[in-house]
Amino acid sequence: MFAARRALLLFLVLVVLCSRFARGEDDEESAKVLLYKSTTTAPVVEGRDFFVTYLLVNKGDATATNIEVHDRFDPKSFEMLRNIKENGSVYFNVAELAPKGKISLNVTVVPKLTGTYTSTTARIKYNTGISTISDTGRVESTRSGTSTSMGKVKIISVADFGKKSKTSMPQWIFISLCVVATISYPAMMWHTTHIEANKATGSKKSA
Repeated sequence: MFAARRALLLFLVLVVLCSRFARGEDDEESAKVLLYKSTTTAPVVEGRDFFVTYLLVNKGDATATNIEVHDRFDPKSFEMLRNIKENGSVYFNVAELAPKGKISLNVTVVPKLTGTYTSTTARIKYNTGISTISDTGRVESTRSGTSTSMGKVKIISVADFGKKSKTSMPQWIFISLCVVATISYPAMMWHTTHIEANKATGSKKSA
């Protein structure tokens, strides 16, 4: 009986040790930074500003440090305007990002051509907050990854943009008239009712 309990206890200890060994770094607090690439520009028009945002979000439970973001735009297709080098390369370095923290980085380019732009995915590299000891000393653990993509972005000409604006103008006029009518009708009805009520009151006093 004692031997069986001892064997069971030994088995449970081995299971716990194996489980910890298998999880490795996951038992330690570490940073997990996600990179989202997006745009608020709609529509994207040739010769006009095209805003691109890189959103960093730390989903982990440790502070990420030395965060590097790399991306690139083709100089033949885009004019580089803000936070981007003339050769089209994008580089940001964020010193640190706390757990659950987020930060937005922005780039502005100007499309030179019309058509469909297939978005690239940006690259990210950062220190996770976990360090290991090697023969050369303490070494920071790093992670690398890629961002989300904006997919295929349609770039239209200024002429097409003008046509769309002219087409939508009657729609805005119609909507504006509907709003005015919605506001005005109840006011007119109240005014008419108020006048009739005053007339009725005046007639009673005369009688």
